[in-house]
Amino acid sequence: MEARTWRIGELAVATGLTTRALRHYEHEGLLAPSSRTEAGHRVYSSADVARLYEVLVLRRIGLGLAAIREQLESPRDLRDVVAKHLAQTRATIATQQRLAERLQRVGASLENGQPSSESLLRVMEDMVALLTTDRPDLISRGKVRDMYALPDNRVLMVATDRMSAFDVVMPNGIPRKGEVLTRLSSYWFDRTAAVVPNHMIEALDASNAAKYGIDDETLFGRSMVVHRAEPLPVECVVRGYLAGSAWADYKAGRLVSGVKLPEGLQQCDRLFEPIFTPSTKAEAGHDEPISYEEVVKLVGEERANVMKLRALALYRYAADIALERGIIIADTKFEFGMLNGEVTLIDECLTPDSSRFWPLDQYQVGRDQPSFDKQPLRDWLEASGWNKQPPGPMLPDDVVASTSERYLEAFRRVTGTPLPD
Repeated sequence: MEARTWRIGELAVATGLTTRALRHYEHEGLLAPSSRTEAGHRVYSSADVARLYEVLVLRRIGLGLAAIREQLESPRDLRDVVAKHLAQTRATIATQQRLAERLQRVGASLENGQPSSESLLRVMEDMVALLTTDRPDLISRGKVRDMYALPDNRVLMVATDRMSAFDVVMPNGIPRKGEVLTRLSSYWFDRTAAVVPNHMIEALDASNAAKYGIDDETLFGRSMVVHRAEPLPVECVVRGYLAGSAWADYKAGRLVSGVKLPEGLQQCDRLFEPIFTPSTKAEAGHDEPISYEEVVKLVGEERANVMKLRALALYRYAADIALERGIIIADTKFEFGMLNGEVTLIDECLTPDSSRFWPLDQYQVGRDQPSFDKQPLRDWLEASGWNKQPPGPMLPDDVVASTSERYLEAFRRVTGTPLPD
């Protein structure tokens, strides 16, 4: 008996999917027909149908296409996959529950007259913070960014207001954080394009959204259309000052990502020259520092050299500009990918999420520095007794507000203008 097969139209009818969706899954490396007819028509086997079923199940639990492809190619225990998605879902539910409770209190106060300005502001804060997006053709959903496929091998990169700390996404977000990340990245991508090529096509706004078929105004200002690149598996960290994990390694007498530093340095000392201290790009958990020699093993000598030189050039260029504006860029992280055969800057560039920004007028060697980043949140979490395992705790209003203010101030200081309304 001949095995059952399906043409693409037949499979679309049988599953309720569109032929466009099936072709897209093929383009993403998730589903390929077992054979083709002499005329080139796709022919799907029972094994292909079983694989499509796996794809749809993983989609149903909320995984992006990149995560599905990884699961199919290198299967992990499905319990771990589901547990991770469950933690994210619970965090989203907790946020919605908080909004519901606040709305309930506002509704109750309306029975007795006008609600307080404070309660209205708290509700508006929750309404303004964008924690998730919902569009067709989701590629992946990271800690902060949602990635969607666009035609012509382009990607819509949406920076949400999700906030992560200690590798856990918090249940409530930081209003306008995503706008700061996208607009600041766009600012630096524009100014450094002559130094290092990057993947940005343009930031999404009301003037250009229609040509990409996008009419969701909540995405304007926080989204960027980029060329699709193949990421390289290295975080390119550049340090101009001795802080964070580098200070911890130095204090313990260890090399800093294979780099030996001179004796007698103090915490937050400025280094004689910026140093390249790469790390792994972990899918889960913490990135691990690696030496330059290990980078060569991962990507090859030529690419490793280009990544190092370009990361250092970007840091030097930006650090000089920021210093003139009263900001010290203590260290930062870049990511690179391959685009048209060239090592290209991707993801974000010189934001409070990827960099340590210190106010120059408060800089003092030998201690921790005040900074324009998520430090208020980290401090609160450290003092809260949280075990640093998901789910994260609900952030108090004052922590959310102070963190948001720092991100907005970082944008204002670096660009010289406030974040546009």
